[in-house]
Amino acid sequence: MNKLFLFSNLLQDEGCYCLQLEPSGAISLAGSFRPYAEIRPLAETCETIIVESTVNASIFTLDLPWLAERKARQAIPYALEDKLAQPVELLHVAFDKKFYSNNQYLLAIISKERIRYITNKLIEHGIDFSAITLDWFALAPNESLNIENVLLINDEQFKGALTSELASLYGKDNNLSSLNDKETASPFFPDDAYVWMAKRLTEGKFINLCQGEMEHGHQRDTLKKKLKIIGALFVLWLLVVIGTNAFNLYIVQKKNHQLDEQIASTYRQFFPNAKQIISPKFRIEQLIKKSTDEEQNQFWFLINQFAKTFNPEKYTLEQLRFQNKTLTINLLSPDFANLEQLENQLKQLHINVKQIQAATREKQVAATLELS
Repeated sequence: MNKLFLFSNLLQDEGCYCLQLEPSGAISLAGSFRPYAEIRPLAETCETIIVESTVNASIFTLDLPWLAERKARQAIPYALEDKLAQPVELLHVAFDKKFYSNNQYLLAIISKERIRYITNKLIEHGIDFSAITLDWFALAPNESLNIENVLLINDEQFKGALTSELASLYGKDNNLSSLNDKETASPFFPDDAYVWMAKRLTEGKFINLCQGEMEHGHQRDTLKKKLKIIGALFVLWLLVVIGTNAFNLYIVQKKNHQLDEQIASTYRQFFPNAKQIISPKFRIEQLIKKSTDEEQNQFWFLINQFAKTFNPEKYTLEQLRFQNKTLTINLLSPDFANLEQLENQLKQLHINVKQIQAATREKQVAATLELS
């Protein structure tokens, strides 16, 4: 795909200076100032890159371990706070892992106001773009470029852009004449510096300023597509879950229906005269409650009758147990005659008495009786 370069230092209300390159680097559209009406159709068919002047930005290096993007965007501005002339809240910091080496970030810093101005101006005229970068990224290490009274420098001592006045001061303090040596940086004047920069940016790598809160163009479209895909996958997952649950519910209801039919058939066998089928659970609860009530009544009845006949001066009670409507009593009697007397008294009270065992123990009789 061809690449369209717009140079925002020449951005005006009527139009902008632009040129177009083929993927091979050949010029497909010569550099010229064009109105937005001509630029718009070109941008629709090309990858559009905005090249901002480094005069409006700063290049910094920062010693810092590589951080996750969110943490880096919080930490980096405040790490540079003492080196910046403007409040960090007004500045946009851009970086890229491709430029990270030796535990150093390479940072491009520009005012948020400038980025918004460029973005809004182009959006206003219906021109979309994929990236905003700096002309400085056209330079290789130890290169410099003099363009329209601005000196772009990329060396160990300085990275960035200097106006002609500052360049002369920098040269006095840093022996700028050495930049003319072949072994170091060499200011040169290409016949068409803008074409040269566009070719360099096509061939090399650069930091896209459209990141973080200034994200725009294809990056934002990619993010939107990812969010749409995530949303679609979530909806699909939700439909699968709902469908699976609905199918499971259908299976459960079908099994419940089969069980209801089996219960109805069994119920009619036990209650043939029943006009309607009452919940088996309710029936069982009724039977249990009835049985429990009967057992409780039987227990207190037997205890009461036994208390009427029991003489603690004669007998020693060892244990009482109640189970299945039967009261089991373990006691000691002075002799067999007194034991028989107790049994007869209970029988007179209409209690069924069954002697389970009786044996002598230490001149007494140990007996077990069942009352019902």
